[in-house]
Amino acid sequence: MLNNIVLGTSFSPEYGKYIGSNTPLDLLKVINRDLGIDDIRLGLRWNVVEENKKVSLDYYDKYLEYLFKNKCKVCLNIGPIKVFRWPEDHIPKGIEVKDRIVTPDSDIAKYSYEYLDNLLTLLKKEYGDRLDDVMFQLENEAFFKFGRLRITMSKEYLLGLTEILKSHFPNNRV
Repeated sequence: MLNNIVLGTSFSPEYGKYIGSNTPLDLLKVINRDLGIDDIRLGLRWNVVEENKKVSLDYYDKYLEYLFKNKCKVCLNIGPIKVFRWPEDHIPKGIEVKDRIVTPDSDIAKYSYEYLDNLLTLLKKEYGDRLDDVMFQLENEAFFKFGRLRITMSKEYLLGLTEILKSHFPNNRV
């Protein structure tokens, strides 16, 4: 009866550091090797990936490399605005959020669309066909006023994100 249960987890290196792990990569190895969990969701936080208008995967590279090398089933939670783990909204400093409902016309939507396009371009360049089986999650808790800013997102905004994602990764699951 328990044979059909698949265990998965969300892994946040930032949270690993928060709870006291000096080496979140070692924590990921324990989750994967010792606990046997290979369905892993990794959140790429906008405020970590983009600094000074430059998009870089340097912080997450060792985690992505580990997941791909060990043939884990990966779900990338790429937001952009909301990625799992409190405070949920991970927007770079300097980007002001005026609206509490994100629509395609919101300033924050325009920033997030541009960022997402840049992130996906970089992911494809850096990891290529290793992303073929990756599932993507856009905006965590999109319809709930969850997070520091207590914002929600319109369906139209989410469709815009989905169109950008599908233009880069047309065959991946969302």
